Amino acid sequence: GAYPNMLQLFEDLGIEDRLQWKRHGMTFAMPGAGVFSRFEFPDIPGPFNGLVGILRNNDMLSLTDKIQFGIALVPAILQGQKYVESCDNMTISEWLKDRGAPPAIEREIFIAMAKALAFVDPDKVSATVVLTALNRFLQEGDGSKTAFLDGPPPERLCKPM
Repeated sequence: GAYPNMLQLFEDLGIEDRLQWKRHGMTFAMPGAGVFSRFEFPDIPGPFNGLVGILRNNDMLSLTDKIQFGIALVPAILQGQKYVESCDNMTISEWLKDRGAPPAIEREIFIAMAKALAFVDPDKVSATVVLTALNRFLQEGDGSKTAFLDGPPPERLCKPM
């Protein structure tokens, strides 16, 4: 969902029906083998869909953690990318502490995000890197939505080009 140019290419090639869209949400691995927690995002505009998804998940975060995380996100929600870019002078770990986010937020969410985006721990990646992705999720209702190609890329995507 967060790649409008790629979606436009599929439309231009007339092959957008080859995308198999998945239910909108994010799945996190929990401690213990084979244990997962899912954030389900309702079909409402961002950032409200993400906030509802966080509030509905009861596996990972307490209500207090959720409220503190929501408060921490207010500048990114209200100021968008301008605010995100101003955070480049600190790591995402420093940003979380500075914004008063509880340690559970870093442990349960941002370790996975930092490693997925930059292959390093949150104390080694700029807040701007992680917040840019998070900002896309917050500002675009389908920014974190996922689709899979319905077959091998050489055949289903490259061949039509």
